[in-house]
Order: sequence, then structure tokens, then C-alpha cells
Amino acid sequence: MDEEKQIVIEKKDEGKPGIRAIVALVLGIVGIVFCQPTAIAALIVGKMELNSITRGETPEQGRGFAMAGYVLGIIGTAIGIIAVIVAIMAIPAMLAAFSQVCK
Repeated sequence: MDEEKQIVIEKKDEGKPGIRAIVALVLGIVGIVFCQPTAIAALIVGKMELNSITRGETPEQGRGFAMAGYVLGIIGTAIGIIAVIVAIMAIPAMLAAFSQVCK
């Protein structure tokens, strides 16, 4: 009886990507568009889902979504880090320019 339920569940999920793969993709897109910390979440969720697919715990059909979310997470995180570095470098120049204007 348990084997029948398991077969039915496996057939039902066949052809559909896992929910975490879709979540990784959505978080990656949001992270790229808004440069928010969701890119870090996309990186983490995407990697977890890729590992889960490799172990055979979730459907193989979600590999593309998970990989896209993972890559977008990497790109979004890199953009965020670069933005923080540029902002830190720009603050002294902005303060110097502001002090010149106020004199």
C-alpha cells in the first residue's frame, strides 16, 4: 500500500520543477532588479536546490530554474558588494565637495 502511494506521488510531481527552484529564480530576479539582499537568499536557496536535485530528492526539471536563481544570486551579490564599495569611496569626496560649497 505504501509503495502505491509513493508511486502516485512520484507520478504527480513528474514534469514539475520544485518550489525551491522557482523561489530561487524569483529571488534572483528581484535581487538583480532592486539590488537587495534577496540576491544572497537566491544564491543560498539555488545552491540548496541544486544539491537536492543532485541527490535525487527533488525533480530534475527544476535544475534550470535553480541554476538561474543561483547565477542571478551571484551576480546580484556582486553588484551589491560593488555598490557598497563605490558608496564608501564616494562619501569622502562628497563631504569634501560639500565643505567647499558651504565655505
